[in-house]
Amino acid sequence: MTLNEINKPDARERIIKAVLYIIGKKSDVRVTVREISARANVNLAAVNYYFRTKEKLFDEIEKYFFREVFEANKILDDTSEDPYKRILRWAKEITGLISENPGIIWIISNKVMKKEKTGVFLNEFIHKKDQRLIDLIRDATGISDEKILAIKSMQIITGTINPLILFYGFKSDFNLNLDDPDTMNIYLEKLIKSILKA
Repeated sequence: MTLNEINKPDARERIIKAVLYIIGKKSDVRVTVREISARANVNLAAVNYYFRTKEKLFDEIEKYFFREVFEANKILDDTSEDPYKRILRWAKEITGLISENPGIIWIISNKVMKKEKTGVFLNEFIHKKDQRLIDLIRDATGISDEKILAIKSMQIITGTINPLILFYGFKSDFNLNLDDPDTMNIYLEKLIKSILKA
């Protein structure tokens, strides 16, 4: 590895994105250092230099993805838009992140199936934004029943993510091209409008 490669600020991110891309394409978490270095356009030694083990690499990928999700979750706090528009914009951002990084589905699923610690991504995604989403649903619908609000929150979350899990993870396309942003936008608009009906 050259000094230039070590000092390149984006080499680490390119490696992470390469792994997400390869895993997403292969639908398999088994990737080789050669595949990663070729896709990331880095020397073989760079992968080991930055991450040492596959487990550390996957943990870093989760942290990287978490930062992206954390930024997307800020949309829920943007009071310049009405609740419906915030929820819709958030859902579009989340689906965009997953579509750009489909390998994250396999990394998380692999950890869940092996009953390993799932890391920061699932914790942030499933737990920490729930109350914000519930508050927005309450504001959009006028519903005060906490159980109904929790159900609607769960419907939005699962309705946003599950089609992409099936699409990228199991190649189920529902006769729709979920890679097409227009198709995904129409789906999300109809999903969220139907859930927010009181």
